[in-house]
Amino acid sequence: MADPETISEFAQRVLMSDSLEEKLTHAPRHLILDPPSKETIAIPDTPGRPSHLLPSSNDGRSPFPSTHQIEDEEQRAILLHFFANHELLAVELMALALLKFPNAPDSFRKGVLHTLKEEQNHTRWYLKRIEECGVKFGDYHLSPMIWSHISPMESPLDYVSTLSLTF
Repeated sequence: MADPETISEFAQRVLMSDSLEEKLTHAPRHLILDPPSKETIAIPDTPGRPSHLLPSSNDGRSPFPSTHQIEDEEQRAILLHFFANHELLAVELMALALLKFPNAPDSFRKGVLHTLKEEQNHTRWYLKRIEECGVKFGDYHLSPMIWSHISPMESPLDYVSTLSLTF
């Protein structure tokens, strides 16, 4: 796949790709800011992901570990798995914000793009750690909750206040 040239092309790839590797690949250094646009995008029910990584309602098989349970390696892996999904959802929501608000100030878009890169790194760190615990990403429940609450955002202010994001 060719490198994206604009912020929106990059965001589209991150949001809709069914390849985890593509979602976690940093943006090229010299992306072009998008020209003003009146286009709106449809919010997907879930971000694109490989089928085994699609968020779903909790089936009860992966309850959130309590504080004393995380001494157990498997329970710690479940907790780290939860946080890996949380970070990946943050990446996907930032891509969605870049697509939903193409006319936001350049400083906002650049800030979101920078933070998206940090979240990609965080996701990779969690994935590495859960693998060290003997778990694969997707072995446990992947919650859609953060996506469900934040994806309907209607403005950049709505986005940052709902996500409590600063940069």
